[in-house]
Amino acid sequence: MGCANCQEQGGKWVHLRMCLTCGQVGCCDSSKSKHATRHYRDTGHPVMRSIEPGQTWMWCYIERASLAATAMWLARRGNAVCHPREGDLDDA
Repeated sequence: MGCANCQEQGGKWVHLRMCLTCGQVGCCDSSKSKHATRHYRDTGHPVMRSIEPGQTWMWCYIERASLAATAMWLARRGNAVCHPREGDLDDA
């Protein structure tokens, strides 16, 4: 398993992230191409999780926070997932 976009372009990745909306795997922001963030910008799918061995954290691009902080935000909104608001994708 790897970053499909990097594999197609002959690039390399540092770490991998998986979209919790559709399962797309992309490279992290430490990688040159930052495909996980690009996936968020292109699709609006806001939550990624690390798929690195031993890592269990998730990231919400909307709140720019780890899932632990995001879970509290979701509970306050009464949502089970992050949903982009108008303008959220503009400054990601």
